[in-house]
Amino acid sequence: MRPIVLINSQPFADIATIVVNEITYYPLRNALVEAHIDPDRPQEQIQALIVTSKHAVKALSQEMQKYPKMRAFLEIPTFAIGSGSAHALQKEGFGVEFVCHDSHGESFGNELVHRLKNRPTLYLRAKKIVSGLDERLTEAKIPFRQIIAYKNTTKTLAKSDQPAPRAIIIFTSPSNYFSFVQNFGWEGSYIAIAIGMTTFGAFGREVMGYVSPVQTIEGCVEFAKEIARIYP
Repeated sequence: MRPIVLINSQPFADIATIVVNEITYYPLRNALVEAHIDPDRPQEQIQALIVTSKHAVKALSQEMQKYPKMRAFLEIPTFAIGSGSAHALQKEGFGVEFVCHDSHGESFGNELVHRLKNRPTLYLRAKKIVSGLDERLTEAKIPFRQIIAYKNTTKTLAKSDQPAPRAIIIFTSPSNYFSFVQNFGWEGSYIAIAIGMTTFGAFGREVMGYVSPVQTIEGCVEFAKEIARIYP
């Protein structure tokens, strides 16, 4: 049976994992002040919060722990891409108004355009994004502001860390795919599993890839096992 390997920004239980990125979280309180948003009363200026990654949730959660008045953010309805982001929000006590389950940035943007018209919105994002969500919101004239909550930095890995040929490799974000290829290139016998359409769209033409029908790591692992049975 083909080995299954997860490419992620942190280890995950019960599955071989290669951590290819380091996550750095930014001090959101300072960024909010610079954006002229009161970090202690954001609900007076912001009516919706967009989250596309659990890392954005963690960045905000860390700030709320340091500055309890920032828990006022919990009063703002959130809009999440994928069940992973939605679960992270709910775990921290946020109310989730909408979840885009196909995890594709373009679809998410189209859904938001109808829901956020005339609603002042805050988008917590990575330093580098590939979804084009900010451009879609700008085109639709959604009144939003965006703040960089975190960044991905590629780790330098040893050649011995590279998965064996014929591995099924699960990618949880475009940045994880790019960091993997930067370290190891792409072995033609690999099969790639993307957690969502945005990640799938980052794959090179040479990649034999699939999109998991369930946008969680657990769902990706189960789907990878199915693929392994089809392509032993």
